[in-house]
Amino acid sequence: MKFSEVAIVIPTFRRTEILIQCLRQLPCSEQDLDVIVTDDGDAELTRQALHQEFPRVTVVQGPQKGPAANRNCGAKATTAPLLIFLDDDCIPSPDLVERYSRFADENPGIDVFEGRITAIGKRKGFADYCPDNETGGHLWSCNFAIRHALFDKIGGFDEHFPFAANEDMALYLRAKSESLVKFLPDAQVRHAWQRRSGAKPLRHAGLSTLLFIQLYYPDHIQARVRSHLHAAARTAIITLSAHIREHAFADPLHYFRRIAYDLKIAIVAAGWSHRAGLSRFLFPPCCNGCNQILTQLASPRDHPVIYPDQG
Repeated sequence: MKFSEVAIVIPTFRRTEILIQCLRQLPCSEQDLDVIVTDDGDAELTRQALHQEFPRVTVVQGPQKGPAANRNCGAKATTAPLLIFLDDDCIPSPDLVERYSRFADENPGIDVFEGRITAIGKRKGFADYCPDNETGGHLWSCNFAIRHALFDKIGGFDEHFPFAANEDMALYLRAKSESLVKFLPDAQVRHAWQRRSGAKPLRHAGLSTLLFIQLYYPDHIQARVRSHLHAAARTAIITLSAHIREHAFADPLHYFRRIAYDLKIAIVAAGWSHRAGLSRFLFPPCCNGCNQILTQLASPRDHPVIYPDQG
């Protein structure tokens, strides 16, 4: 597969310095390779910051409706048959584009390719997060490739989700119903641990998870109750043990927040007919995105997507 048949889509939002670090690892000077930066902040400022070092990178203005809509915006800016999605805070391996394009060329019957994500640095506390993926089974949005035709067929990222939470899982469910998802360990990015302390990140994740249940698992609510009760127990025991081994004790309050997060979701799922009121009480809104999700939870499901492997 030639570079002219590949496009890299990188969403960003007011993070020019780390975006530049990501772009420096990519073959941005290749004349036939589309590199699309879609900026949900000020695209003109980003364009000016990149122009001298990366004159061939295309910067487009994002719709400012969240990461899902921003990635879709980037995909619309290219006609390349293969889309590679990265995040601006990742450091891709130098041969990442070659790995994806070669495997896609050699396997025309596969439309979705899952890249490897390796954590760098050391976890220091309970609020530290990294979307590591060393063995496959995840389609995290910071490193994967998909043929453009399938991406369009399944409707791209689900723009019902205003936050960076569950929108990639929603895409994964729809993509794997159409194609085998192949894990490519050599298509690697490195991702540093990030501190996500406080109640706000878990509030956004919790509301996104409840919306994900409504849109994609409406007939398996009780299974979701059990799943999140088990997740709370794993955090209480297994996650604590891992932090003890690693001497990662910063933000101890966040340990209890993480347990409460799954317990709250289980409570809402158990009382699903009252989900809107329970969600508002347990995850009080802090922004327009929260209110957007709460409005959707109060409405009948309008996005009927059911898959045979759900449960």
